[in-house]
Amino acid sequence: MKNLFIKYRYLIFFIFLGFLYYILGIDSLDSNDALTNILQIEEGNIFYRTSHFMFNFLGVLFYFVFGKLFNLSATATTEIMLLSFSLLASIMLFLLVDNLYGDKNIALLSSFVYSFSSGIWRLSIQPEYLVLVPSFSIISLYLFIKDKNFFSGIIYGFGLLTSPFILSFFPAFFIRPEPSKKLIKKIIVLFIGAILSYGIVNIFTFDETVSGEWSYGYVLSYYFKELKIFRSVLIFIYGYLRSFNILLIVLILSIILFYNQYRRLIWVTILLFIFHIPWIFNEARLGAYQFPIYPFIAILIAILLINKYKKFKFLFLSLIIFYFISNFSLILFEKNYKESLRDDYIKMNYDSSIPDSSYIFVYQATRPIKIRYAPRLIPVGLIHDMHMDKIKVMNKNFKEPKIEEILDTPNNKYVFEAGVLPPDDYIKNLFRNFLNTQGAKTKGFAVSKLSPYLGNRKLVKLDGYNFDFYYIK
Repeated sequence: MKNLFIKYRYLIFFIFLGFLYYILGIDSLDSNDALTNILQIEEGNIFYRTSHFMFNFLGVLFYFVFGKLFNLSATATTEIMLLSFSLLASIMLFLLVDNLYGDKNIALLSSFVYSFSSGIWRLSIQPEYLVLVPSFSIISLYLFIKDKNFFSGIIYGFGLLTSPFILSFFPAFFIRPEPSKKLIKKIIVLFIGAILSYGIVNIFTFDETVSGEWSYGYVLSYYFKELKIFRSVLIFIYGYLRSFNILLIVLILSIILFYNQYRRLIWVTILLFIFHIPWIFNEARLGAYQFPIYPFIAILIAILLINKYKKFKFLFLSLIIFYFISNFSLILFEKNYKESLRDDYIKMNYDSSIPDSSYIFVYQATRPIKIRYAPRLIPVGLIHDMHMDKIKVMNKNFKEPKIEEILDTPNNKYVFEAGVLPPDDYIKNLFRNFLNTQGAKTKGFAVSKLSPYLGNRKLVKLDGYNFDFYYIK
């Protein structure tokens, strides 16, 4: 049995990875963006938000195949699509590292560290486009080192059709030393493939991409309105800590101890880090724009752990176990948190003590509440003052909720206070004094936002809900 496990350990690992990704899928919509994505997929609309075209296209394709065959929701089929590409990227990373360094143990551990980083893991099972970017990046790079340059470019173009932040991955194509003339020819063919795949799609999507809602220009305006340097730097750092936690120490030691042996790998990683810096201004997804550098961080960590394993066997096993358990706990916590949110939204809808057309003050998920979970109620989104200009840029028809007028209506009023995502709320609260001036929301935001308008009204906490839910009396 032991020999059988050793023989098929690579296959067993990837089956286990896919299974774990699948069972931790959430199948719930906790944000306005997530609902927007799913509604577009249900409608078969691949030309809306064309700055993320490949996410929409693949989402629609998987929905019409798996949704029809197995009667699955668009949320579930989108999660299947994302975990499939994440799994494929992990396999390609294994093959890539084995091809570069001829060591299957380093290759397997690289895939392990990459796949179970909390950033990759969490966004492999949520209806967001972000994890497709490192997936297309890894697949493209593997094809490139196998001299499938044109097809590598096609895949890189798919990544560009998903998000322009794949541009920060470009230094990775210099990972293997090759004669200058050969490398230049390969890069030219890669560009031809990328321009071809990107250009053909943009024949049909150019107007929407350039000037439509969520066009590049529109998004840039949004991001520069969002720019808060201190907040961005904190999230930039926190993104790495959240994903790799204790293994960042191993990364630093690996760079120091193996610099001479893996100099090219280390310099490519440094260049990737530098190329990523322009994206720091909008680290809204807890470091998701760092994803193109994740495979190389994983490789460097794996190099030290494998090469020094015999000498520090117990310590390294402890580090790997801690890494997996801590990130598994984060993902499980997030799954339970979002499912509890969904359950509370649904419970509001069926709570007979809450009259129809009652107002619910929340600071996220107004559209999922209204469209999916509690259609008989009226959610009111509470927006941080720092973000008001940004919202007006993104939505020309946006009208700020008139809190005073709503509170004066005869309808019942409630406040739902759920935080954003523990343990991230805890970290935010440590820096509350700084982040409040940066526009960040922390648990307690809804009550604090409403407090100046309440006057003699009181908040009465309702029982039976997972989160703090108040009746405004």
